Amino acid sequence: MKRNILFGAVFFLFVLPNTLRAQVAYQDALQLAALNPVIDSGRVLFPIVNQSNLKAAEILKKYVDKTTYGEIQQAFSKNPYLRLPAVNALSSSPIAGASKMLSSVGGLDVTTIADGIAKFLVERTKAELDVYFFEQFNDFLNNKDYGKDVQVLFPNTHSVMLVAGHEIYNYQQYLQAFREAFANDLSNILLNANTWINLDPATRTKLVTRIQGLPSYPYIQLIFEIAVEIQQGKHPGDILNELATRVYIRDTWGDFGPVLKVANIFSQSLRSATGERYWISEEEFNKFSDPVFLRIYLGLIYQKSLSIDVDTFTAFLATLSKTINNAESIIIKFKPILTHADQTLLQLKASDDPGTTGGYVALLNDLPKILALANKIVMNSDKTPLFKTSDIEFLFTHVSNLVADVRAKAYSAAVIEFSLIIQKIDTTDSNFLKGVIKYGSFMANVATAKTSEEVKQAIEVVALPPGSYRVKRESYGNVSLNGYVGLYGGVEHMPASKTPDRGSAGVFAPVGFSFSRGGLKASDKKGGKSVSLFVSVIDLGALASFRFNDDNTAVASNVKLKDIVAPGLYFIYGLGKSPISLGLGAQMGPALRDVDSGGTASISENYYVRYGAFVAVDIPFFNLYNRKDKK
Repeated sequence: MKRNILFGAVFFLFVLPNTLRAQVAYQDALQLAALNPVIDSGRVLFPIVNQSNLKAAEILKKYVDKTTYGEIQQAFSKNPYLRLPAVNALSSSPIAGASKMLSSVGGLDVTTIADGIAKFLVERTKAELDVYFFEQFNDFLNNKDYGKDVQVLFPNTHSVMLVAGHEIYNYQQYLQAFREAFANDLSNILLNANTWINLDPATRTKLVTRIQGLPSYPYIQLIFEIAVEIQQGKHPGDILNELATRVYIRDTWGDFGPVLKVANIFSQSLRSATGERYWISEEEFNKFSDPVFLRIYLGLIYQKSLSIDVDTFTAFLATLSKTINNAESIIIKFKPILTHADQTLLQLKASDDPGTTGGYVALLNDLPKILALANKIVMNSDKTPLFKTSDIEFLFTHVSNLVADVRAKAYSAAVIEFSLIIQKIDTTDSNFLKGVIKYGSFMANVATAKTSEEVKQAIEVVALPPGSYRVKRESYGNVSLNGYVGLYGGVEHMPASKTPDRGSAGVFAPVGFSFSRGGLKASDKKGGKSVSLFVSVIDLGALASFRFNDDNTAVASNVKLKDIVAPGLYFIYGLGKSPISLGLGAQMGPALRDVDSGGTASISENYYVRYGAFVAVDIPFFNLYNRKDKK
């Protein structure tokens, strides 16, 4: 009885437009035909036999201005198509119309309507969160501290985002453009990163300025350059030769310049005479076992060393002439590295398979091995290597992995490798790194998605929090039919229970009327907060919870309108630039408590009141009134 008082408002809101469609003959004929009438003497006869079976008379009453069964029966007595049977016991019985419907509205079966609204709330919740994610993505691309850095790394993505602009809530329209931009940016991430770390003083950002000031910057710059050139098909030997001809300033490079020059002397001295390979073959290395050939070779290397101004290398060669037995073993150490690099290049040239990635990793890893051998040869006076190769081995390893991942279009792995490189280079801006991982991974998943469903899943994975919630956030006054979907926690008071008061938590999905004031704490109102007084009418939390887990299974039980009625009052605070809202208040709990995995509903007959707080996504259905400004 306590619930019945409140059914009227719900009835007029959701049911009355459907139940009072007077004289819609087609719909009425469908209902009358379902009553199993018979044809008697060419006329349809409705077998009404008792007080509880007056459905036909209730429908036919809409077509005559009569109130009792006898009057309606008499009015249709001359109808050539249908008639009601004469029942003396019912002749004076009043036939209910809309008034009876209203009084019994709580018994209406609204399973389909309630489930449909629940499905809408679930889908709209996901949509609001998707839009919110893209808005956050846009903020990341335009961040005041590192937005310029992101724009250099992901230029195509930034361009599409600029086109989308304020229509980002309609992101699905631009989804294909985003997908192509993501794939383009990720396939060129190495080239873009090389451009980024080499920005000139006129355009460089704070982050790049900091990186360029690091002691390790020359090596970072060098490694990215080598990786780009290998990715573009340049031979490691040619790269090394070009690098060795540069002027290296000792204050900047330390002893790395001499190491490069020595490594290049050995590399160029071991060039093959044929065009099939870059360096000499494994068989040709056997020539170093000839002492005469070995001495001639070392003599030529010694003479060449005088032109590169690396005193320790010249001194090493002079000393080696006295211990010639050690010379062959030193030269032979280059054999596995150089022959492996040549073999790898031949395999890569013979294969057009983009999945052939191991070769690119091997090529980039062969270069530091050559440098390491040269580093051991060029010793300090205390017999220690000039340069600590461990300083660059990490970067060589992960940059080579990045090249391989991009080649294989394994973009998710490429994002991780790139983030490891950034972390090694600079750890002062964790938000930039987190953003690269979060949004880069999202870009990778969308770029490699094969179906629209995979794209949808990629968005749902990252979209933690169409943007209609912003209307109330940015308006002076707003009244709307509104829904919320989220989680609540609080206390339930059920007088009929042995434990009247107990804790309660679960999915919260009320629908009702929201009276809001927005534009708070924002001078231009964009991104402002809002406060609302929300009057709940129904609560579909149980159905929404079911639909979050299962989109397909039908609800097996019949859900009556009285089972979802949940009048209540809440004070709600809407967060700025977000569909998330926080609420506090109380409501009469819905009788529909749960829907299990099979679609069976659990209905409670006990009256209870729930009061507490919730966090939920704000989902306006439509605005009843909106006032943008105070004036």
